Amino acid sequence: MWREGSSKWAVLTGAGQGMKDAATAMYLSLRELEDKNFLVLTVPQDLLEANNLSKFQTELKEKK
Repeated sequence: MWREGSSKWAVLTGAGQGMKDAATAMYLSLRELEDKNFLVLTVPQDLLEANNLSKFQTELKEKK
């Protein structure tokens, strides 16, 4: 999914950044399960770069 956005068509239409953002959001959502040894995630190194992850904020929201 992350690499799909590297084609010229995807870059010109803006789909590339959307796919990168979706892949990053999925990684951040599933990372907790990886920490619990429930699954293994394999991601490209550039997904983990600080400039990519800094665009996202993860916070805990408690149910009332």
